Amino acid sequence: MIYDIINDMKKFWGLLLLVGLLFVPTPAAADNTRIHVEPGTMKITLAIGQTADYSLKVRNLGETNYDFKIYAEPFYVSNYDYKTEFGRENNFTQISRWVVFPQRTFHLNVGETVEVPFSVVVPATAAGGGQYCAIFVEVVRDAAAAVDVAARVGNLVYGTVEGPAKREGNVEFTKPEFIQPEASFDLLQTYHNTGNVDYDSLVTVSIKDFITGAVVLETTESDKNIVLPETSRETSFVASNIPPGLYTISRETKVFGEVYSDESVVLVSPWVYFVIIGIIVLLVIILIIRAIRRNKRLNELIRENEELRKQR
Repeated sequence: MIYDIINDMKKFWGLLLLVGLLFVPTPAAADNTRIHVEPGTMKITLAIGQTADYSLKVRNLGETNYDFKIYAEPFYVSNYDYKTEFGRENNFTQISRWVVFPQRTFHLNVGETVEVPFSVVVPATAAGGGQYCAIFVEVVRDAAAAVDVAARVGNLVYGTVEGPAKREGNVEFTKPEFIQPEASFDLLQTYHNTGNVDYDSLVTVSIKDFITGAVVLETTESDKNIVLPETSRETSFVASNIPPGLYTISRETKVFGEVYSDESVVLVSPWVYFVIIGIIVLLVIILIIRAIRRNKRLNELIRENEELRKQR
């Protein structure tokens, strides 16, 4: 019996040791595989039935030599928030099928730069309009070389295939609230693209004193945001450090050469709410005082009339 107990205890401690080994954390490999690709974006024009040659430069900025592979994926966006989506195909991402790499894998030592050629072979059946894809450079995992992180960077390709182009779209300006309690506030505009080619959204803003006309803020241009075909994109311009006052805000933008403009009036005052509340409280107090005085005068008139009746 004692022998059986000793065997059971050996089994128990052996099992406990095995479980402990399974849950011992293994040190993660450091991410020393920094990779850089240039250019980060490309805008290219393509001809139907023709082949165009391009290249990317890939540089190893890390501390480890590694191999990398290169490939193309569809690139598009979700509506309004413009969240980037990769791998989802539609009529505007067929270019990912047209990209050809003479070589798909490369070796890159620390500090080295390699030029990666590729071609875009446009089929004779291609339609005119926008085409979009991402060209990814991805480090190949190699446990022996301590490369344990699949670092991936991409180049976004904005292509336009020559041919019939549908250039249609418009913009909607969101009116800012009249009272702006903060010195900085957003000016929103939503760009719509109902055509088949992309365009750049670019809004100019002018903020002037409503009374004197003095310019408080004026921009000749803002950040460009590309609006892809059959999408809508909301953009924001931040008006910063606007002093208290009454202002006229003018905005102007273009969509495929057509000018759109908007004008609004805002009152910038961080303390305006307190002023309004103070005015309301003051009016209430005045009304209460008037009501008390009115009642007091009415009571005095009643007493005077009673005294006159008694004297008669």
